[in-house]
Amino acid sequence: MTESFESGSEGHEKRKQDYFSILCDIVRIDSPSGKERALSEHICSCYSNGRWQSERDGMGNIYFTPADHTWDERLPLLNAHIDTKPVFRGDRHSTTQEQQAEILKNPDFLTLKDGNVVKSEIIQAGFDDKAGVALILYLMHHTDLRFRALLTVEEEKAITGKPAYGRTGGAGIEGALKQYPAFFRSARWAITIDRQNGSDIIHEYGDDDDDRKNRDRPKIPLCSNHFVDLLEKISIEANHPMKRAEGQIGDAYNIRRAFPDLDVVNLSCGYYDDHHPEERLKIDETLSTMSVVEKCILEM
Repeated sequence: MTESFESGSEGHEKRKQDYFSILCDIVRIDSPSGKERALSEHICSCYSNGRWQSERDGMGNIYFTPADHTWDERLPLLNAHIDTKPVFRGDRHSTTQEQQAEILKNPDFLTLKDGNVVKSEIIQAGFDDKAGVALILYLMHHTDLRFRALLTVEEEKAITGKPAYGRTGGAGIEGALKQYPAFFRSARWAITIDRQNGSDIIHEYGDDDDDRKNRDRPKIPLCSNHFVDLLEKISIEANHPMKRAEGQIGDAYNIRRAFPDLDVVNLSCGYYDDHHPEERLKIDETLSTMSVVEKCILEM
């Protein structure tokens, strides 16, 4: 087990390599919405140990808890989704889903070159949201932090359930909210790590009254002003200032609608051009967000 906040360039490079190893491990298993079973089973098999226990529901959502936790212990909740946007030929994609899956299996598909993540071919690796998933798995296995984690399916596209609030996806989080409410009731706060760019804090979601086509999706705050003020302060202290930004919709919205007293935000984790072959990951931004999340767990 390593210490949180490894200092110096040597510590940063080790942190990057360890995170990158996890990222490669989960990217190699293709997991378009509705077809996440192989990845869900792999994560439960390989990332559960004496310290962390996992459960899977019938949809494939994964629930991680410290092995010695009790539901009376209010812990932070971290959330990300394991599914990726399905490939649509003609939408800048030159490969089929099957071809993409074969390419991803190549152990050299992702490499670190001059500190940057490089893909061997211009296809969708699924940094949205495997960057967030890898961040959570890193914190589980390379720090001593205590939290709970929820890794959801079908965020990008609802397959087995009816999407809520006019979303095209979100069936996974809806299933988790209904099947495992204790995970949310016992949370001190929740951070979803599933936002493009490197420094955004999404603190509200929904449609404005003037342009709202879906009457079931009003704009709401995801957290209190105090919570987002504190998060901004912590991000500055972590040398990665983050700022409030606008977003369309995501799993954090469903969580807040179901539990209106729970503070929730969605944070950037360094990916860009999501859902397209040209997607890229700025891993230093990902690691900086990780440092912010670490400080939140320790201090909030």
